[in-house]
Amino acid sequence: MAILKKLAVVSFCAGTAFAITIAVIFFGISVYRQRAAEEWKTNQITGTFSGFGTATDEKGKTTTTLVFTYALENHTNADYRIQSKDSVRLFAKEKSGELQSNRLGRAI
Repeated sequence: MAILKKLAVVSFCAGTAFAITIAVIFFGISVYRQRAAEEWKTNQITGTFSGFGTATDEKGKTTTTLVFTYALENHTNADYRIQSKDSVRLFAKEKSGELQSNRLGRAI
């Protein structure tokens, strides 16, 4: 009977320690996400309209694309590098106020 009591106490302590560990991990993740969201400021990277033009597709077809050019300026101490055009999202605000987004290189 003493072995069962000892096993029950050890199991209870292990379960409690596991539950506390999981709670601390989830708390840490939620605090980290909240801080990351609060740290973003819209004036950290600004864009200035540089101009627009047209471009044809790579195969020389008659399809023409309107190209808008912006110069981006980084006002932070961090360096940013765009690895591929798939990691960039474009946003357009409609007259209704609704935001539309799409990946770079595809029509919005």
